Amino acid sequence: MTSGAHELTVPPVSRRLEDGKKVVAQTRKRVTGDPTLCGLALLNGLVGSVLVGGIGAWTLATFSVDDTSHSSVSETAAATVAFLFSGLCSAAVVAACAAQDEGREVTVRVAWSLLRKRWAAVVAWVVLSVAVRMVPDALLGAGSQLLFLAWWLFTVYALPVAVLTGALPHRALVQSVRLVSETFRHTLRDNLRALFPWLLWTMASLIVTGIGTLVHEAYAGEVDSWAVAGVVLAVIGLAGMMFALAMQSAVTAVLNTTVLRAHDAGGDHQRVSWRRLDPGRSGDAGGHGRPDGDQVRHVVPLPAGARAPGGTREKDRVVPPRPRGHR
Repeated sequence: MTSGAHELTVPPVSRRLEDGKKVVAQTRKRVTGDPTLCGLALLNGLVGSVLVGGIGAWTLATFSVDDTSHSSVSETAAATVAFLFSGLCSAAVVAACAAQDEGREVTVRVAWSLLRKRWAAVVAWVVLSVAVRMVPDALLGAGSQLLFLAWWLFTVYALPVAVLTGALPHRALVQSVRLVSETFRHTLRDNLRALFPWLLWTMASLIVTGIGTLVHEAYAGEVDSWAVAGVVLAVIGLAGMMFALAMQSAVTAVLNTTVLRAHDAGGDHQRVSWRRLDPGRSGDAGGHGRPDGDQVRHVVPLPAGARAPGGTREKDRVVPPRPRGHR
């Protein structure tokens, strides 16, 4: 699957409400219509469905819903692996998005290869994120949910920072917190918009899973055909949930990558040092290339009449990507 360059027509770092709506809608359209980005999301959903759906089906078929002592370890292990793979897929989406914006043709395989100079930073961040997400309720109770929400909001730019700069978790976290603090209302609003329609899809899938579980429990040991149908329905619901979460993660990754790169290229805040993602070029791939090659050269153009954060108009801010091999 191959996809080419994409160009947004509105400023991701918006100063107006309507700009945020447009960029989220365009990001959603880009992910669902691009074979590489959509392919990575579907791969994420497929792996998550096999892990979570398989464990769910085995749990229903083997244990009672009320008997969770034997199945909790397997469920936790499956969820952990699914979250780890989801984080790696999101990192590949970030790399593919950035490469496309530089005019490169990107396939799913190329997207993964773009991460080979970033594996240490990406894996470290993904493991840290999963560890925070998997904090058991027994340790913090209701506080674990508040911790997760705060972590989700203030780290939305951390994965793009890790992929684009190779920053280790502590540096990526500092960069993300600073950028969220500077653009708090914009970041919160647009990331909440990016949850739809996937959030509704997730809720519907959870309802289907619940119905399937109830049907299985009602007929287990009495009517085998209905019990099996309940298991199948529950698995379908779990698969739907995992695909919805995968698409939501891809949209959010592209949205925040676009915001971060536009912020770095032309914003009026402190910049995040960008290093090229190009494993085929020595120097640039490791982030140690020429000083003038480390900065983002593709700037997202503004709509007609709109002003950038720095105050210049669109015609003065559009900078085409640098040709490869340009000296």
